[in-house]
Amino acid sequence: MPNQGQVADVDGNLLQDCRYVTSGSPVRVYVRDGNYLSHVLPVGLQDTIPTDTLLRIDLQLTGENVNEALDPYTGESVPWYCNYYLPHCQQGITNVHGTRRVVLQKVYPNVDMHLYGNTQGLKYLFVVTPGGDPNDILMHFTGHDSMNIDLAGNLRAYLRGRVVMFPSVVGYQDDNGVLQPVQVGINYQMVLDDQLIKFDVPSYNANFPLVLQIGLPAAAAGGLPYAPEWGTYYGDASGDNARAITAMSDRGMTATGDTWSAAFPNTVGQNYVLGLNDVFITRFNDQYARLWSTYLGGDAYETSSGIDEHLYQGCVVVGLTKGWFEEPVDNSCG
Repeated sequence: MPNQGQVADVDGNLLQDCRYVTSGSPVRVYVRDGNYLSHVLPVGLQDTIPTDTLLRIDLQLTGENVNEALDPYTGESVPWYCNYYLPHCQQGITNVHGTRRVVLQKVYPNVDMHLYGNTQGLKYLFVVTPGGDPNDILMHFTGHDSMNIDLAGNLRAYLRGRVVMFPSVVGYQDDNGVLQPVQVGINYQMVLDDQLIKFDVPSYNANFPLVLQIGLPAAAAGGLPYAPEWGTYYGDASGDNARAITAMSDRGMTATGDTWSAAFPNTVGQNYVLGLNDVFITRFNDQYARLWSTYLGGDAYETSSGIDEHLYQGCVVVGLTKGWFEEPVDNSCG
């Protein structure tokens, strides 16, 4: 997904050096200036005292022949798009179309890097065209506690009891349009302790392009049986839980859930959390853009579990309350 101002750090500061960010996987990858790929893993804690946190491991492409002035470009855009309503962009950043892949062209002489996903998650491809050298590829990892290569050939980076796994390398060549597997095994090789990683490529036909693939191949079924039409990120950095959504007679939608976020992107009605946890109600029009959003709650703890349309495009929400419940203060929220 291209960064059009929706990507920020945990303090709400815009990440100006981030070009693209992945979605749909527990580990998000941020494509950043300087040939950085930041792998970010959210960690939810069951204990309510400490705050949840993010773990980050950076991969930087480096080496004597690396191209330090890359301008990543994308392949074909997908028809679906996302809308973002977040504390740092409460007016909304809308119609952000995803892309099928991101390409780092000529990251090394005659070597391109492709990033794209399938039903098994994110994949990295290094494409070495004739004249290129796979030995130029050098990956510098930082932020992890330790790293090893397991018996299956997977590269594992450990951080605070979690692990980010880079599957074993698969090599194949394009022989006039026919993909041929590289018969000799290709492996990760540690160059300096557990920070610098390169590929061990014993032999291949240098007259044809060589593809080094990190990531599992697509499932035999060939992807999702349907394509998503739209997606919307909505909330703050704290505990936001979507519980239910209903279609409206004007072809829009209304969603509900609960939150304890102080900066939840609301527009009307109750504008702050009264207790420990309040309900939120958010209305979208038929173009999936937000019309309004509000808190609804009392002085203790409230959570919603369902929502349905009422007369004249109003809505009825059901849920749980453990305290005194405040009436809505603005009838414009429906």
